[in-house]
Amino acid sequence: MTWNLAHGRGALPFPLPVPRFRSLSILKKAAQFIQKAKPHLVGFQEIDLDGFWSGRIDQLDYLSRHTGLPFYRYSLHCEKIYPPLSYGNGILTSLPILYFYSHPFGRKGFGQKGFLYTELLFKKQHLSFVVLHLDYRSSRKRIREIQQLIQFLKKKKKLPLILGDWNCDESSQDALTYFLSHFPKYRRLPKSPTFPSFWPYRLIDHILLPPSWNALQVRVIPTNLSDHLPVVVDLTPAGTKSQGIPSNPPKEQACSTSRQ
Repeated sequence: MTWNLAHGRGALPFPLPVPRFRSLSILKKAAQFIQKAKPHLVGFQEIDLDGFWSGRIDQLDYLSRHTGLPFYRYSLHCEKIYPPLSYGNGILTSLPILYFYSHPFGRKGFGQKGFLYTELLFKKQHLSFVVLHLDYRSSRKRIREIQQLIQFLKKKKKLPLILGDWNCDESSQDALTYFLSHFPKYRRLPKSPTFPSFWPYRLIDHILLPPSWNALQVRVIPTNLSDHLPVVVDLTPAGTKSQGIPSNPPKEQACSTSRQ
């Protein structure tokens, strides 16, 4: 699952402060939403470790305790002491974290973006993932940011699955098109718009599958808990026998972002 949580402020389109009780209410509903979706892994964007505008709640810790997913890590792109504001990307998972790398695109501060890279353990296999968030204002800046990810991936022997908020779609001459021109073997999901959640017409939240994985089921799930809609994909290793998109992956073969 990939989900821009919008700092736990709900579907408000602007980063306005919300009282602690309101943020706790949204996080409680988000935890229930995640439990219903049953993900192995959630890649978050705009999630707070300590934010004055969201009640100073450690949001990953809260979600871990209320979903039963025991492993989590932050990749902070903003760390300010006064007013207290620490946020970025994050992962929440049922799988042990073997390796974790955090990469802000520039100096940590308000509005900065970045990516994380992680390797998780599933049935004696090492599964690699990237959680990404790109700038929302400038296509030129997004391309400069994605160039950093491209250089990082060129050093990897195996392409990871990429989850995130790209702030652009595939039809424009932007970061996503630029990235796919360097890695054409990736397949992009989903097809339905993800933003804004109250009237979605833009597709800016993407999951990129490397050749080693096939998608069995893809869902963009309606919710008003953020201004972005979450995207959930069930996966199976490439080469396994499956016809179309069945509702549930084969239990003996599938490793998915949804638990069976």
